[in-house]
Amino acid sequence: GLLKVARQFPDVLSDVTNKLLVPALFPEFSHLKATAGRALVARLNLVSIAVFALVFLCLVLFGKNLILLFAGPAFLGAYATMLWLGFAGVVGATSFSFETLLTATGAIRRVVWANSISLVFYLGVLAVLLRPMGIEGVGMAAVAYAAVRSTLLWRGARQVALNSDPTQVFPSASE
Repeated sequence: GLLKVARQFPDVLSDVTNKLLVPALFPEFSHLKATAGRALVARLNLVSIAVFALVFLCLVLFGKNLILLFAGPAFLGAYATMLWLGFAGVVGATSFSFETLLTATGAIRRVVWANSISLVFYLGVLAVLLRPMGIEGVGMAAVAYAAVRSTLLWRGARQVALNSDPTQVFPSASE
């Protein structure tokens, strides 16, 4: 029950990104030139980080009140985990456009690779932290997952952006 309450508020951030921003970005990323693409990705990531950081600040300031209002005092134990999951959202926001960019330009293998490695890493960290840290270990593992995934997606986007042909930001799907 605590984990469900802890996830409710940070999950709103993910829903906004996945349902509103990603579909709007996909067509734009499909035909970007190298220099314009890099600048747009940088701006989008900065805006995303700012929005997620603002919402995280609201969770820090008002999270206990939100839990009391929506779930009751029995669920106040979810507050710390909610903060860890919210912070994982901020970390994940550093790369929200990279996956869309890689997918839209045919570099899907890089996305699958980043997601697979991140998932294995998350499960390992979760196995280590769950028993000693309890439910907070779930939030800590989520932060580790977001950091690894963001790093791998950034590296993938950077590698493909350094393609020698400036009119082709990313190589074809046959790569």
